[in-house]
Amino acid sequence: MQCLSGEYLEYIQTYQRIFRKVLIEARRKESDRYVLASKNKSKAHWKLINKESGKTQQNQNITIRQGYNFITNPQMIAESFNRYFIVIVENLLHQRNKYRSTIKSATPIQSCTATMLVAPVTEKKMERVIISLNKKASAGCDKITMLVLQQCRDYILKPLVHICNLSFQRGFFPNQII
Repeated sequence: MQCLSGEYLEYIQTYQRIFRKVLIEARRKESDRYVLASKNKSKAHWKLINKESGKTQQNQNITIRQGYNFITNPQMIAESFNRYFIVIVENLLHQRNKYRSTIKSATPIQSCTATMLVAPVTEKKMERVIISLNKKASAGCDKITMLVLQQCRDYILKPLVHICNLSFQRGFFPNQII
């Protein structure tokens, strides 16, 4: 396990706060777009309320735009999101390494003598863990409910496994996700 400097932890916490704000703003904009595009605004608001409270059971196909192309195949959409989030993690690690090389610490960083070996997480194991979670409508510190997590597991499984295994490799375990 690595020992992390206070500056590095502050750097990570700053990006966690930024990510949380971006996520909340993206949710708000998507909700606004949905309501504005609907013919029945009241019905659209209630659908959003039910969706956020975990009361909907409908699986809706989504469409995303990638460049000039629209993708409707759920498997291709999931792969697109997986690639995107894996690239983001790699870019953040690259930026972190550049940031760390520019930091001149006044206090020397102490090395850790304790180590721990952890086997990589598999997609199958991560899926079993997600399925075993309680289906609660209340959200955690990341504002995501367990019900939403379970409904999205097929789409987030690969990036989640990648992030967990990267955390094991780097020896960095955040106190909270966001």
